[in-house]
Formats: sequence, structure tokens, C-alpha cells
Amino acid sequence: MSRVKATIAVLTALWMMKHVGTLAWADDCSDESNNDTVNLGVLTVSSNSADPVGTVLGSKETGAYNGGKRLAGCFRDYIEEWRYFDGGAAVDGVYQTTLPGLGVRVTHQDHDLIVPFDLPRGGSLANRGHSYVKVGLKVDVVKTGAMSSGQWSVPGGLLLLGKIKGEEEFAYLKLDAINVEASSCNVVTPSVNVDLGQHLKSDFNGIGSSGAVTNFQIRLQCDASMGVNVQLDGDATVGANGVLNLNGDSTASGVGVQISRNGEPVQFGQPINVGQSIAGTFPIDFEARYYQTTAQVTPGKGNATATYTVTYY
Repeated sequence: MSRVKATIAVLTALWMMKHVGTLAWADDCSDESNNDTVNLGVLTVSSNSADPVGTVLGSKETGAYNGGKRLAGCFRDYIEEWRYFDGGAAVDGVYQTTLPGLGVRVTHQDHDLIVPFDLPRGGSLANRGHSYVKVGLKVDVVKTGAMSSGQWSVPGGLLLLGKIKGEEEFAYLKLDAINVEASSCNVVTPSVNVDLGQHLKSDFNGIGSSGAVTNFQIRLQCDASMGVNVQLDGDATVGANGVLNLNGDSTASGVGVQISRNGEPVQFGQPINVGQSIAGTFPIDFEARYYQTTAQVTPGKGNATATYTVTYY
């Protein structure tokens, strides 16, 4: 799974101290808390370019807000509103930032509702209705497309707010910035031709005998310290480890092509961990040789084909 590292360098969610709004509290509604600050600190995430859109790269939760005590309320029915700072909509629950591929989703965990949303609240003169955040808010950083390095800074540092409709805001969520570092590996050798040379029939003296080894490489261009797997697939010979059957256009018979790494035959269809990448060109070494598969060898042209898949993380 080819990886893209993303670092939310400063993910700080703050329920801000009371903000002076353009509206005043009505006589039947009021703010009920001055303990409004929750700091989520720093969140570091990693993504992989093979991950589908919608993958959650990292999450952080506020926990109970104001000790689970009430934040605001009214002596009447009212609507509790939660909105992003710019009033923007969310597509499939995800708010798209101005950084390509980077989205944010905020969930009010008390009600399992995703911002933006409206929540009806009941209240009366005899029984005041209240707004709470007893469980917390959950911030998800979501992949929305191809990602690249960059930074998203929230204008004014304010991500979203909660308010009573027609009244003042009573809660704020602050997010300073999300920094993204894109890390990747690219294949330098999409096609590798390995010349096994010419061999005499007499070089093979029975099933399991083999010709001289030819070394070859799959080369990648990578960022440093990325885990890399390589998987080889092909028409494998039954009963012979790491041996490919010859292609149909071959005129030779009785042999196949064995592929090894560090002297050990590969297992086709199984990922091979080749360690951590180095910055720049990262070569992955293999060996190939002809391998006798039947009692009788017929001279001629002998070609075999394998495909390889590289994943990184």
C-alpha cells in the first residue's frame, strides 16, 4: 500500500471563551458556561496513495465538554445549530479544505450527528431545555482525493461553532493548521528484460539442475524509511519452487525460469518484504536462471514472463 505521510502539525480544538456576537441573548435563553476550552494537541497521521477516497487518516476526540455540564439553554423549544466557520456544506459528511485531497469531518458524539446539522431541543417555562456535549466531538481527517505536500490554515483559526438558532453562539472549535508531507515510491523500471544467455543442452543433467545465475534489479525512486513489499506473479510450474513455465511462443522445452532473492526461490503470489527504502533510487535485487523441470530437455528459445506489484507504507 503505497504511503503518503500526512502530519497535522497543529491540530488544536478549542472551545473558545465567549465570543461577542451580533445577537444578544433573549430573556428566555442564556449561556450557562464559562469553562469552554478543550485542546486536542497534535495529531500525526499517515496515508497511502492506494487508499480509497474516504479513508480516515487520523482522529482525535475532545471527551466530555465542560465536565458534561450544560452549556446553554432556553425556557422554550429551540434549535441547536452546528456549522463550519464559513457556513460551508459537507459532501458525504466531509468538509473539503482548500488543500487538495484533504477533508475534515466533525461528529457530535452525543447524538452521532455529523456537522453541519440542526438539533431540535425541548423546553418550557416550567422545564428549561439545555444543550450539552457530554461525550465529546470527534475530529476525523479524511482523504478526499490525491494528496500532495502543503498546509491548510483555517481562516482565523476557527473551524466550527455551536449556537442556538436566532441567539448567540455558545461553543467554538478551533483548528490552527494541517500540514501534509507527501511520501511516495515510484517505479523506475516498469519493464525489466533479463537476458539469461545461451546454454548447452549438456548443462542440464536432470530434474532440478540449473544454468548460470543472472542478476537483475527492480528499481524504485522513494522517500527514505518507507516499508516496501514486492509481489511476483506468473504461470508457476507445479512442484518446482519459484519456477515459471515457458511462454507459449518458446521452442525449448523441459526447462523453466527460476526466480530467487538472496538465493531463496520466490513464492509467486506472496508479498516479499524487501526492507525500508533509502532516499533516491532504491534497487531490489533478484536472480534468474534456467531450471530443468522434466527428464528430457529440448534446445530452443526459452522465454518466461512474470509481473510484479510494489506496495509501500
